[in-house]
Amino acid sequence: SILLRDAAIPEQGPAGVAFLDTDIRAGRLGGTVTIVAAPPGSGTAHYRVHWGDAAQSSLGVILSTTGTTDLHPFIPSGTSLPAFATHILVFAANDDGESATAAFQVISDVAVPTAGASSVSFADADIDVGEAGGAVVIVGASGALDVTAYNLYWGAGVTKQGAAFQSVLHDANAIVYTSPVALDTPIPPGSTHILVFATNSFGEVAAPAVATFTDKAVPVSPAQGLTFDDTDEDGQQAAGIVTITRAQTEQDVTDYVLYWAASRTKLSRNALVATIAKGPQVTHTFAANTAVPFGATHLLAITRNRDGEMRSGVTLAIRDKAIPVNPAASLDMFDTDIDGREIAGKVTVYKALDETGVSAYVIYWGDSGGRLDGTPALATLAQTGGNVAFEVPGDTRIVTGATHLVVYTSNADGQIRTGVSMQIVDKAIPLHSPAGVAFVDTDGDRREAGGLISVTQAPDETDIDSYA
Repeated sequence: SILLRDAAIPEQGPAGVAFLDTDIRAGRLGGTVTIVAAPPGSGTAHYRVHWGDAAQSSLGVILSTTGTTDLHPFIPSGTSLPAFATHILVFAANDDGESATAAFQVISDVAVPTAGASSVSFADADIDVGEAGGAVVIVGASGALDVTAYNLYWGAGVTKQGAAFQSVLHDANAIVYTSPVALDTPIPPGSTHILVFATNSFGEVAAPAVATFTDKAVPVSPAQGLTFDDTDEDGQQAAGIVTITRAQTEQDVTDYVLYWAASRTKLSRNALVATIAKGPQVTHTFAANTAVPFGATHLLAITRNRDGEMRSGVTLAIRDKAIPVNPAASLDMFDTDIDGREIAGKVTVYKALDETGVSAYVIYWGDSGGRLDGTPALATLAQTGGNVAFEVPGDTRIVTGATHLVVYTSNADGQIRTGVSMQIVDKAIPLHSPAGVAFVDTDGDRREAGGLISVTQAPDETDIDSYA
């Protein structure tokens, strides 16, 4: 006899199927297939999972379960998605074959972008340490149909520092994107790069575009002080050494920049004096006759580095040393002392036509070339706004070599270079008498005289004009 076995495939397929791809690579699948079992008595021994096309026709078996209770088989991550496969098909199966119908699930290939941004660049325009500002320039992914946006992160190397601080939507018609970063944006500690990740609804590309970030930061420590003593005696001119007291901390300082300023503000024109490299001594020397620009009232020193100048600096009011430029109009004196080489009397100084910068009039012995070197002043007369005078006491000896009196206008910074002089007219009676005199009266009348007087000349007639 022959044992007959009635071959029978499962009468019904599974009641349903679900699948969520957990592999984020394009063209690769992975994840759990969840099967809703076929009805009891359908003749099902196990289930087979197939690739399927748009017509839900099988393109090949992926896996088989080990029984009817194995309802959560796993497709290994990295499994290649065949060409034309659009569905997951699950058939009920036994030793005789598969069910005529299958449960199906449209495949949604979960895939982050296949390509990231081509490049990214950023130049910090914020000059404060620990802050950034400027424009991030992104060259987008070429032909990327799977990119919806670009997420921007601070990074330590290629490691993200916190959440994305900006996101830029992808535009299929754009190549270059500019994303502004507001000034004063805090930089997370340790950040060295800006990272740009292309993203879509499934996640971000694995490798970002990277731009090295340099925090542009001007110095935070100012110079501690300024000193300057003007040695040029002319107004609106300077000479001498400016000394800058170095910043307390010079770690972020490369130079000190010296400017002419009005109060604490640089002049709008001709402001720069010098740029001085930091070192043991930070000084600048003004050559003689250096012009002080119009409007300059101060010197301003600012610390600087390659990123720029500190926002504020240290100032010093300029004391422009300036001797008078206007002389006295004239002076005169009438000698009342009748002895030779001596004078006495009133000296009158006629005030300068313009007494700006004049605080006093100083009178010296002099000659035709000016005051005699090494001789003290005869008098110092304070400026009163009018003519000034003083009395030379009697028997005042005229110093050797003096032929003139010279007056100089003066102030706290010194005296005018050229004075006004008058020649001394020394009133003096003769020092020597005649050696003798003789007279013979030739008039015969009483109480009358007539005849020749004979005078014997004095032994020294240097100071004698006549005899009387």
